[in-house]
Amino acid sequence: MSSSVGGVQLHVRNVNKTFGAGSVLSGIDLNIKEGELVDYFETTI
Repeated sequence: MSSSVGGVQLHVRNVNKTFGAGSVLSGIDLNIKEGELVDYFETTI
């Protein structure tokens, strides 16, 4: 079960749409750093 990964991907999509959601970033920051977030989101796409 990769519910954690699925949740992260969902949040990443949200960030891409909003592009500046501090709240969403803070939620992902728990598992992924801001710098890694961009890298991860780019790799997903």
